[in-house]
Amino acid sequence: MKSKLKFIIPGIAIVVGLVVGGAFLFGSDSPPPANASDTTNPVTDAPANGGTTPTPPTPPTQSYAPGFGEGNSMQVHPPEVSIGNYAPGREASYDIQIYNGKDEPRTYNIEYRVSERRRPDYEAPPGNAGQWVIFTPSTLTINPKQIGSVTVTLRIPEGTTVDVPQWEFLVYVVEATGAEFEVEIGTRWLVRMA
Repeated sequence: MKSKLKFIIPGIAIVVGLVVGGAFLFGSDSPPPANASDTTNPVTDAPANGGTTPTPPTPPTQSYAPGFGEGNSMQVHPPEVSIGNYAPGREASYDIQIYNGKDEPRTYNIEYRVSERRRPDYEAPPGNAGQWVIFTPSTLTINPKQIGSVTVTLRIPEGTTVDVPQWEFLVYVVEATGAEFEVEIGTRWLVRMA
């Protein structure tokens, strides 16, 4: 029950913040006050009655990043990468984005894995494929509500024989610090040889 509340309460806080702050964010159709000498622009004008300048309204904080869904958890994009017409001696590099939705910094490890569940027409990777996949960096710390990036590079040495025409592997992002329970998200990488 405790972990359910953890996910429900931030959503309620955002809705309440939008309702309470709605007049500031979206304006109001109410007429100006009858006493025009008390009106001020909260951002640029000093009050007509000689008081202090009010603080501009602060919009409610968002618990999502552009391109990512709402939530206070880790998110990873893209969920799938396809590499076509690949041959040994070539290099293919793609960035994955990791969003830390938590309120404190988190450290993530990036790992190569093989899955028993694969896409139709794709096979397990060659046995030494883990040596061909390079992560830069392989561990990174991301500040709260921020996005970090990892470059995944596939580099098969020239002259290597690859007998599998289509194969796949997984890149897993594993939360290494601060998690109450282990959190990991995998992305699927599909490789089609030339």
